[in-house]
Amino acid sequence: MRKKLSTHISFSDELDLNPFLTKTNSNDETNQYRLFAVISHFGSSVETGHYMCYVKLQLQNKWFASGIDFFSNKIK
Repeated sequence: MRKKLSTHISFSDELDLNPFLTKTNSNDETNQYRLFAVISHFGSSVETGHYMCYVKLQLQNKWFASGIDFFSNKIK
């Protein structure tokens, strides 16, 4: 059985790729993105467990959680 990593990972909800692109690759585009969904795994190993999906509705500025049998409002 493979071992599951349990390291906490944090990240911003905005990603700017401009510092990693050359001028010829950027084409004067913004190259800035906003996070709107995250998938997370809960369980003791990579072979078992449950996946959750968190989705942000931009117009409402709210996060929602979804699992196999539910969809709920999860305000950030």
